[in-house]
Amino acid sequence: MRALMGFAASGLPADTDIDAEAVALIRFEVPPANPVTQSDIDEFMRTHRPRHYRLGPGGALIPVTD
Repeated sequence: MRALMGFAASGLPADTDIDAEAVALIRFEVPPANPVTQSDIDEFMRTHRPRHYRLGPGGALIPVTD
């Protein structure tokens, strides 16, 4: 965190750390709640089936049929 943001979230502060409380956020948004409902999940599970693959020559994915 120190290398990315200039301060550490835990541990002893370094002499070169910035004051994290002094950094003003220009904008911060909380994303909306997940719009996926249980009925959406049920519909997906009803209409989709798991697919299995194996590695073929050269690393190609080959569908495995049951």
